[in-house]
Amino acid sequence: MESLTPTQEFLQKHYTERYEITVGADLTVTTRELTRTDYNEIDVDPVPYVCMRVGEEYFFSVSLEKNPSADAFFERLDREPLNVVLKDDRTGRRIGEIPWDGLPEEDEAGKASPKDLLLIDGNLLAVCCDEYAGLFTKIGRIEFSSDEEFAQAFANGDAEIEMFIEWTE
Repeated sequence: MESLTPTQEFLQKHYTERYEITVGADLTVTTRELTRTDYNEIDVDPVPYVCMRVGEEYFFSVSLEKNPSADAFFERLDREPLNVVLKDDRTGRRIGEIPWDGLPEEDEAGKASPKDLLLIDGNLLAVCCDEYAGLFTKIGRIEFSSDEEFAQAFANGDAEIEMFIEWTE
């Protein structure tokens, strides 16, 4: 049997039903639950999933914000995976320098919540583990993880992460 990619494992774990959604000319929307035999009949464009691996044990999906910084981050990530060590800065964040220059800086004063992904000064990536207030650009959020799983992944101070794009087939 062919092994599944991390994204396929994630989707299999979290999504059990598939639906076909049709929008008519009069803008009426209809949905239909698909059977297993329907899956192969539908032509679907590949969809990107932003993935984060923390150490060897934890795997998360990340949803990105709709802003120029997040768009630029995605474009870079689509070209090459990001490997970075996020250090515990004792302010409720794990933060590390990313090796990419030229990401748009849109830092504004704001409040961030646990699981938020922040870009600071255009070259620092931070994951919020606690409430945080400061200057930053929110570029994403870790999704589909329990609070316990998230806390365990970032519990031991510094965290080695890998971020990459996984495309559906």
